[in-house]
Amino acid sequence: MKKWNVFGISGLALALISGLVLFSSLLSQQKQAKSPADLEIPVSFSIQLPHSLKQKVIKKIHEDNQLLPQLLEDLRSEKLDNDESITGAAHRAKEKFKKSYLNRARLIMDDGRGPRDGWKDIVKSLKKVADQSTEVRVQKVEVLIYYVSPGDVKDPRLDVDLKMNIRTTVVLGNHNDVLDGWLCHRRTCEIGPCEEM
Repeated sequence: MKKWNVFGISGLALALISGLVLFSSLLSQQKQAKSPADLEIPVSFSIQLPHSLKQKVIKKIHEDNQLLPQLLEDLRSEKLDNDESITGAAHRAKEKFKKSYLNRARLIMDDGRGPRDGWKDIVKSLKKVADQSTEVRVQKVEVLIYYVSPGDVKDPRLDVDLKMNIRTTVVLGNHNDVLDGWLCHRRTCEIGPCEEM
């Protein structure tokens, strides 16, 4: 007859239980840890989104905002002294941001001079900032979410179920201005600039 070592079995059981406790503790810490996108910019949403979709939106906004310093650097090196040069700079800016939420951008300035719609007006305003500083610091991002019913979509091929108005407050030089644009979420889980609907 075999004798079982009581201490050996209980020791093994204790080791297994300790391992499970440690493993579950590590899993809960991992779930609570913030992703890099959460830490880079403060983003508030008007309604709660599923976590994975929220992370995709934050990542897209962050990637789009990475284009801003380069735009200011480009504007700083350009001489915008006539309509042709301004139109050219606006076209280049529109191309740079065509796959971003700033595809059809609006700049809302903190000095009360009213919004600037379209890249031609925006590059004129940003040129003044770029001549002083090319530093861009994102202060906060607000995401206003609107559900889109299938009947509201003019072209059913677009298959959009969410429209998101992105309002990014940025420090441009000594101004706190808001860059305003739109992203759409399609039922295929693609996030990108909104098409005409």
